[in-house]
Amino acid sequence: MKRIAIVMCVALAAAFLTAGCGSVDPTVTQKPGQTDLNAEQIKAKLSSDKFSDKLEARKQLGKLPPAEQVSILTGLLADKRAGVRLVAVQELKKLSDPAAKAALAKVAAGDPDPEVKAAAK
Repeated sequence: MKRIAIVMCVALAAAFLTAGCGSVDPTVTQKPGQTDLNAEQIKAKLSSDKFSDKLEARKQLGKLPPAEQVSILTGLLADKRAGVRLVAVQELKKLSDPAAKAALAKVAAGDPDPEVKAAAK
């Protein structure tokens, strides 16, 4: 009887956890008391060496208008660190803005890092 109860609890928990996985409400994933970042904060966190900062900024980037996203990301393409440029390329590829496509073409043609160059194609 205990085994059946445990199996049922696990099945219910799994069903509950997977029911809403199609989209994530960013307010649920934010730390308590955390508010939305502004454009400068997002840019700073995207160029941070901390993974958690980059992750937080990438979650919040989509809340900005597309033109502002492109502006931030194209600015990061000039960073000396390949990892920062790679994040910018990955995010630019998500956008359909013509300026984003143009920036990706420029990176694909001339970035000094082969990984960044390949990601931009």
